[in-house]
Formats: sequence, C-alpha cells, structure tokens
Amino acid sequence: MTPNMNGQRASSPRIIILTNSELGQANVAFALTLGLLEQDPNLDIHISSFAQLQTPLDTFTALAKESIPSARPSVIATDQPDPAKNFITTSSLPPGPFTTPQFIRMYLHHLMLCWPAPELSPIITTLLTTISTLQPHTIIIDSLFSPGFIAALHARSTSTLSLPSLIMLTPNTIKDHITHHLSLSEHLFRFPVNGAALPAPLPRASIPLNIFYFLCLTSPSPKPASTTPDATPCKT
Repeated sequence: MTPNMNGQRASSPRIIILTNSELGQANVAFALTLGLLEQDPNLDIHISSFAQLQTPLDTFTALAKESIPSARPSVIATDQPDPAKNFITTSSLPPGPFTTPQFIRMYLHHLMLCWPAPELSPIITTLLTTISTLQPHTIIIDSLFSPGFIAALHARSTSTLSLPSLIMLTPNTIKDHITHHLSLSEHLFRFPVNGAALPAPLPRASIPLNIFYFLCLTSPSPKPASTTPDATPCKT
C-alpha cells in the first residue's frame, strides 16, 4: 500500500501517528491530532493504523475538516488486518480472583508483543514503507503499538536523511511505566499489579490478593494459541 501524497504541503512540518486499532488507544491519537491542528491547521498530519480502524478514521477526518476547514489530515489503513483480537476479548472480562489472572498473564506476555513472527513481519514492513514514503519530521507512537516502535527505530537507524524525532504517547499512569524502578516490597504491599482493579495505595485488606496477582504475573504463561485474522483488509 502506498500513501496518497497528492496535495501534500511540503513546507509544513510532517507528522505521522502510528496507533493500534483498539479505540481506547486510537482515541488518544484522534484527540492529539485535533489538538495539534487547532494550534496549527497547516500541519501535515497522517494517522496510520490497521484496516479495522478505517471507518473511525474516515469519520474523524470528516469531523476534523468540518471543525477546521483548512486542515487536511490524512488517514492510512494498512493492508494488514489486526490479528491480535485476544486483547479486546480478555480485557473485557470483569475483574475477580478467577478472571483477573487471565488478564494479568495476557498483559505481561501478550499485550506488548501479541503478534507471532508471521504476523508481525508484514506489519513492520508496511509501516517501514509508509515511513519511507512520507519522510516525516516527527513520528508519534502509541505506547502499546510495538510494531510501530520497532519500525520507527529501524527507520531512524537506516535513514540517510535527517533523522525524524520520536515521541511515545503514554496514556497510562506514570506508575505503569516505572515499575522496573520499584522495590519488591512496593510491588507487593504498596502498588496494585497492573490490571488488578485494586485501589492505590493498597489498603491492608487488599495486600494478600495483590500478592496472589503478583505471583500470577511472574509465573510462566502457557503457550498462547495462534491467532487468526478476523477481518477483511480494506485498502486505500
């Protein structure tokens, strides 16, 4: 798939946002795009995601152009459908002592890199083609979209032109991104495990359950079943 470059404003700063198709993450990209265009309607902004996000992308583009007539955001739906739908299914489970361990195991082992190699490779290849064609000044990446992060780092390492700046969106709490700095006692007795649906800081009554969830998080995970794409790709 080759992005449509017709009418592109070469003198404007060019930004590409790489995001997942899950709306809880993609909405952050939509809000960011609209906010940037309100500050500067001449920005050349492109949002790239999976085919499942095509309809929300088209709706957002129409609304953005209606609110800011001079803005022309571009949308790019990759030729690859998003095969990692187990994330949405598992994260919709109600929290509890039996369902939460399922989510916690998925969070650690599958959320950040839930695509097996045969699915991950074409996604990265498509993103690299998009980045190479657009030659953006800035690449903004959804914090949970690992293929975008891999592609952006590879593009920077192999670029013979000026290197694009990289920005990682972090809509989650700061605590979720500094867990490697926490002591074991803080993990067990102060802060709830990610996805545990427990209050923070932990009340004493919740500490035993949090320890149980922590053991679920750190124990070996069973081999996940292979995923199968469940949507028809749409091409733009």
